[in-house]
Amino acid sequence: MTHSADNKTVKLVELRAPGFSPEDRSILKKYFRDSDIFSAIRDRTSRQILWENLKKAKNPIPSLYSLFEDLKYLKAPAKIMRQLFPKSRHSTYEAMNRIFKSRNLESNTYFIQHSEGTSDEFFWKYHGTRLDQFEFGYRTVWLHAWRHWTEHVPECPRKEDDEDTPLPQEPNPRKWYEIGVLARRSGFESDEIQRLVSLNPDREVARKHLERACDLSESNTSEIESYITQICSIYEEIRARPSVLTEPHCSVTECGEALERRCGRVFSKAYKDDRKHLFLGNLYNPDESTGVSSFFIRASVFYAFFGSYIGSNQKDTSPPQAAPSVPQRLLEPTQALEAEILDDPGLASNPPEAGQSQPNNVCTDLITATSHGTEVVALAANEPLSEASNTLMVEISDTGAESTSDIEMGVSKK
Repeated sequence: MTHSADNKTVKLVELRAPGFSPEDRSILKKYFRDSDIFSAIRDRTSRQILWENLKKAKNPIPSLYSLFEDLKYLKAPAKIMRQLFPKSRHSTYEAMNRIFKSRNLESNTYFIQHSEGTSDEFFWKYHGTRLDQFEFGYRTVWLHAWRHWTEHVPECPRKEDDEDTPLPQEPNPRKWYEIGVLARRSGFESDEIQRLVSLNPDREVARKHLERACDLSESNTSEIESYITQICSIYEEIRARPSVLTEPHCSVTECGEALERRCGRVFSKAYKDDRKHLFLGNLYNPDESTGVSSFFIRASVFYAFFGSYIGSNQKDTSPPQAAPSVPQRLLEPTQALEAEILDDPGLASNPPEAGQSQPNNVCTDLITATSHGTEVVALAANEPLSEASNTLMVEISDTGAESTSDIEMGVSKK
């Protein structure tokens, strides 16, 4: 049976994570006990079933408001992803699938990136299938866009109260080159990727340094190019130094992120703190703790839109670096809001030159979404879709606490 929630319930419940944070669970328990939420539901058994489902929600409980706010966060990375393949009316997932060739990948092998870099030492190696290669490669490229979107497109995070307003940066040619290299390494091939890879900005930087430091008038072109190659190799050697792997803090001892920071465009401090951890190997199901950290919010948004993929999870016996088991949360089906981000007719037909600003109308996000699963309880008030900022929906099964709670956020189920 389906029960509607009033606007007060929506406001008090949305973005709480009672299955992860005892603090959130305690707050909701008080609201529930005092009938501040779901006050229209009087039947004791129905209320008990509802509470048992509600308290298992390990991710922030979504609403239509939080959905559309999180789409704002995805907008900039989506712009970046759409530059890796020709202009298309296909979803990003479908378009990337079409350019996945896997020619440069070892058969029956896939990789999970654990830190910044594109050579083997920055990846854990596993035995798997071609589907594993695509699914993990696709998510890997997306996460690069999540980490570096401020250096790809002239957009910036939200302002913190105690900071000056962030200013957009000029696009960094090096980051466009890196995402091209990462996409190619992950098995994707397109003219757009090839063009990005061909525009190695290191050579221009090295050339300028040489011209400023030395008189090259007596050197021929071959010698100059050789010098540039040597300097570029030094750059790569420095970048290839192994980084110290640190785990992100998914929980904090205090109350954690305020509700207004749990959806939408990321705040400046959270972006700076979390970006270095946004790799597949870190997106795991953390232990319960008191408060919700900013990284936990990023991980929750990732799983809401990209879901979990069940990889083969067979470790290579001789990887370049000891590979742990794939984090459990990557191996379990999870509640997933599957979003297809389609391109706007105004999307540029060619990826920008490295460092070139993109037109303002690039990639207006058009979303179709469904969700499914057994842990998250989503809610919708009994309001028309035009009242999206206050809308949630709860479905309660009569089978009891172990029942599956489905999410329907204003869109048809598939």
